[in-house]
Amino acid sequence: MAARMPIELVPHAEEWTTVASAESERLGEWLGPILRAVHHIGSTAIPGIAAKPIVDLMAVVSSIEELDNRRPDIERLGYEWLGEYGLPGRRFCRLSDAVTRRRLVHLHCYGEGSAEIERHLAFRDYLCQRPPHSSPVLRGGRVRLSSGKPSADVNESASREN
Repeated sequence: MAARMPIELVPHAEEWTTVASAESERLGEWLGPILRAVHHIGSTAIPGIAAKPIVDLMAVVSSIEELDNRRPDIERLGYEWLGEYGLPGRRFCRLSDAVTRRRLVHLHCYGEGSAEIERHLAFRDYLCQRPPHSSPVLRGGRVRLSSGKPSADVNESASREN
């Protein structure tokens, strides 16, 4: 079992959008026509909330089987391939900094037509359309952010180790 890493929360950073765009382009260059779309999902895609500084991307591919055949290409980009990683129909990959080993990107891949695609996008869009202070999902206990500032807009459970 992998070593547990403490969860770090930081204030929202505009650079996360830039990272998402750059990674989307890199994936497109290597995967070509099997890559249908890349969506920025997860907490780093929601303005105004604290988040783990790991960009979540969802790649939509023509088929999971075709993506499986391109595993060496994903690994050449520096991603660690973890397969389904507990979710049937998904392929999960992690990109970490080669020197610090700090995680940079979580890549969730689904085949075209997967119901999970719409579920992820609907949840992201729901949170983006509502101010963080008005969302019951984002209200919770206070935790101390890496900046040292307390925030009332993140869930208390996020302060626990994953």
